[in-house]
Amino acid sequence: MQNYENIYKELAEKSDPAYKKFQDRLIKSELEIIGVRTPYLRTVAKRLAKEYVHDPKKLFLFPKKYYEIAFLQLNALAEMKLPLSEKIKYLDNCVGLIDCWALCDSFKLREIAKNKDYFIPCIQKYLSQKTEFSQRYALVTLLSFYTDDTAYYPLILQAIELSDRGKYYVSMAAAWLLAEMLIKNYNFIFPLLQKADIDVVTWKRAAQKARDSFRLTAKEKAEITTFVCKKQFLNG
Repeated sequence: MQNYENIYKELAEKSDPAYKKFQDRLIKSELEIIGVRTPYLRTVAKRLAKEYVHDPKKLFLFPKKYYEIAFLQLNALAEMKLPLSEKIKYLDNCVGLIDCWALCDSFKLREIAKNKDYFIPCIQKYLSQKTEFSQRYALVTLLSFYTDDTAYYPLILQAIELSDRGKYYVSMAAAWLLAEMLIKNYNFIFPLLQKADIDVVTWKRAAQKARDSFRLTAKEKAEITTFVCKKQFLNG
């Protein structure tokens, strides 16, 4: 089993200064970025998943210093062959590591797909924490696993309404969710969305994402644009 020092040394040897500079500008993490490309990180995460599967808590004893180490901790847990109930035991550790959109959006527990109802209390928990990336994690999880079934749309709308969309990365996740629901089930969701308590800024971001999609018709895109313009006018 590799320890922290050996893992860091391996990553440092794969550091690409130009990529590090690019990541620094793009990710905006408070953690230090080593500059290791994502495909290599995913390979290491899969290896660590096998090494730490019998004692996952040891993964979360590592110092919180480097972006890439946090990426490995999150994705190693995600890759472990464990039931969702076991992975949830370490979810607070995982969400506590997330300080940027890249860590948030890369962390997906695939077992949620077959255990949607079971995971809902976790979504509600992190949504209620009011911190930017806890809420983004809740919304991105809904986006990843819940938008294919309209039965979950009331839950998603409630989550969006309860989220603190004054926080940029929360608003962007909420907009992404709105756009995805419109793209997948326009006739079902658009009437509901018009009644939802969602701010103009998030709606404008959602509308832009929806207009960029090839899966909506020109008529549907025009309807969305008209609705957002009216909403903006009414809100001054």
